[in-house]
Amino acid sequence: LIDTFGTEKIPVDEIQKLVADSVDLRPAAIIERFSLRSPIYSRVACYGHFGENAKDMPWEQVNLAKRWIK
Repeated sequence: LIDTFGTEKIPVDEIQKLVADSVDLRPAAIIERFSLRSPIYSRVACYGHFGENAKDMPWEQVNLAKRWIK
């Protein structure tokens, strides 16, 4: 489930527990969290989902990570 590509500062097991305890990974919850049913994709359709035009997209937010910082 979690692959840090060797960049973790805490054990991967701890990271997995943080995610499991605070993120609802059911498909319906993911759709809701990232507003995947909203017509928000025209902004990123021409240059892809990486880049300046996607910086405000819900999947680019790091609000969960900020909660986990110790």
